[in-house]
Amino acid sequence: MNSEIRDFLHSLLPLLEESIRKSIVSVIKKKDPYGYALLIDEDLEQASVVLVTNNEESLTQYDEKEVIEYRYSPDEWEDWHYEYFKEFNEKLDTIYAHFEETHKVIDEECCYTNDGMEYMDTLYSIYLLAMKKVKNAGQFKSIWYRVIWISDSDRNIIKDSFFELNEGRVIDEASYLFAEDDA
Repeated sequence: MNSEIRDFLHSLLPLLEESIRKSIVSVIKKKDPYGYALLIDEDLEQASVVLVTNNEESLTQYDEKEVIEYRYSPDEWEDWHYEYFKEFNEKLDTIYAHFEETHKVIDEECCYTNDGMEYMDTLYSIYLLAMKKVKNAGQFKSIWYRVIWISDSDRNIIKDSFFELNEGRVIDEASYLFAEDDA
């Protein structure tokens, strides 16, 4: 992947951070969530961000055995927010269109090429870096569970974000959900 694309992606970091900060303020006012997930698609051409949040009140419908998995699985959460990352997603779509015009993204076997994988790794690192910066600045306030989520995927960004963005209760309760399979 050429450095121009890498630079374009990195230029989105301040906008992503600002979008996260603004969304936190807004969602806390609405329902005071405990959980905050950047939901992205597994395919690069659809790797834009949707915010998914959840609050403790929504857990009352689950029994004690189900509540842990539900609490830490953004696929099941009720509050999906499309509005907070609109500008970021539009700019990301433009960068991806340029990337696709100038690079071979998928090979003959429908696998990502080295350029495609580098794009993915760069994008995921930007998502994680933005979340870490906001967390380290103490701006998640009452939101104590944070993750980058891809539905029905085993991409490393999910596990990496879980362990890098959380501590205490979250790690104690849910690390087994994100641990590597030993088998």
